[in-house]
Amino acid sequence: LHILFIIALINAEVQNCPKDCKCLIPWAVCKEGKLEDLAEFTDERITALSLHRYNIGTLESNSLSALKIPVWKIQITESNLQTVKRDAFKGLDKLQAIQLNRNNIKQIETSAFAGLPELTTINLQNNQIQTLEPGVFEGVHLTHLHLDHNLLNSLNPEVFKNVALTTIRDNPLS
Repeated sequence: LHILFIIALINAEVQNCPKDCKCLIPWAVCKEGKLEDLAEFTDERITALSLHRYNIGTLESNSLSALKIPVWKIQITESNLQTVKRDAFKGLDKLQAIQLNRNNIKQIETSAFAGLPELTTINLQNNQIQTLEPGVFEGVHLTHLHLDHNLLNSLNPEVFKNVALTTIRDNPLS
């Protein structure tokens, strides 16, 4: 009887999961979908979201505003992400960690991560970032910033004024 209850509980969780996603509370892993489909998330027990191979290109301002669940972590990987616009994560007030690794990010606009009071960690490893402008991390206080395996050739100290720990291995720094 106990096993039947667990199976029923697992099936209930899967039924509430949007198409192209697999949900195992508190995680949702979505592959090859569209950002517009994020509005289908209604189960507030989903607090961590992974978007894989989404072919995004540009993460526009308010791109994730359709997401109405209180995520604390978001991953966007292997999604051909190239540009992150100002206020791209606006409205995700509970967000503590952002992983944008293994994309093709070349540009991150000033204040791209603004308005995220809980944000402490950003992972930008394995991208195509050559420069970071002062103000790119404006409005956040990061404990961890990972910039390994990019194309950074110089660093402006002003970029890191709100960052406690930064890793920058395997960049062509001069």
